[in-house]
Amino acid sequence: MIYYVILFFLFLGVFFNKNQKINKLIFIGLGIFFIFSKDLGSDISNYKYIYNYFNLSNINSFMYEKGFLYYTLILKFLFNFGTYYVITKIFIFYFFYKIIDELNVNDNFLYLLFYIQLGIYLFLDCPFRNLIAIGLFLIATLFYIRKKILGFLIFSILSFVFHKTGIICILIPLLINEFCTKKFLKLGRKKLILFLIIILIIIRYDFLLKILKILAEYLPIIETRLLKYSYKIASFKGDGMNIQLIEKSLLVFIGIWNRKKIIKKFKYGKEVIIFSIFFLILYRVSNQIPILFRFQLYFRIFYLALVVYISKIIKENFFKLMFVSFYFMYSLGSLYYILTKGGQTLIPYRNYLFNWF
Repeated sequence: MIYYVILFFLFLGVFFNKNQKINKLIFIGLGIFFIFSKDLGSDISNYKYIYNYFNLSNINSFMYEKGFLYYTLILKFLFNFGTYYVITKIFIFYFFYKIIDELNVNDNFLYLLFYIQLGIYLFLDCPFRNLIAIGLFLIATLFYIRKKILGFLIFSILSFVFHKTGIICILIPLLINEFCTKKFLKLGRKKLILFLIIILIIIRYDFLLKILKILAEYLPIIETRLLKYSYKIASFKGDGMNIQLIEKSLLVFIGIWNRKKIIKKFKYGKEVIIFSIFFLILYRVSNQIPILFRFQLYFRIFYLALVVYISKIIKENFFKLMFVSFYFMYSLGSLYYILTKGGQTLIPYRNYLFNWF
């Protein structure tokens, strides 16, 4: 099956990391696989319906973000659905490339992690509006860390008007401003890890539900768009502790413990660790209330970058190989779970290039 073949080649590519030409070819190949996918995912029929039937006269009949609707309307006059879909994903994949390049993780190990932990869901299962909003969020982040505030504001607004979860852009300057980063550097490793463990323990379903009900008194949208599901859907409450949460917690703790090495070796090591900590908190939230899982997707690429940073500070080749091999086996299990759980929307794999050529 093609999904397993790609995972195997990505694992082999890890052993050719020093060859930049091979790295670029692998990334381009991964991009072709993701970008040109056709009729995959659980939401594709909804987006085809929007594309085919939305116009200015029935705008109030479509309960989607206006930025996304107007964007679709403009491209509808220029392209058919397939071209519109592919062009959009090209831009978003390029945005991912830009942040990956800026974080200095043009690395086949990163591509392996990205393939399983982010790419298959975002580009193949493809929650289209959310995908666009995340891409715009990454560019907003890029502008902010380069201290280009106007660009940050523009892309933050764009992210929000494509998907309401893009409101999370307002947290970028709150998390990595000069005051917070200085406090982060001063706080001892043990204290920071202990503090994070306490937060993860506190974040439980009942606690989160109480907070959401309090906020709903001031923000009615929380009741209409979120809490109403808690009365109807049994899966509104998550499962609690699982292997994914343990894995991510351990890696973030290791990143915190080795933060001096990471900050010294990588230009944006400090920002990556801070974003990874916040990712872990959001992941724990989504672990308790799964309907909120899309928020953690915005920060997941930084967590994946942290995993790569950790692999790069391991001096012994044997332990580095063990670390990468563990993630390959972990990814193999994750892929099996993905295809077993949602395989009907991903199998068989189809690609627009098969039709165009």
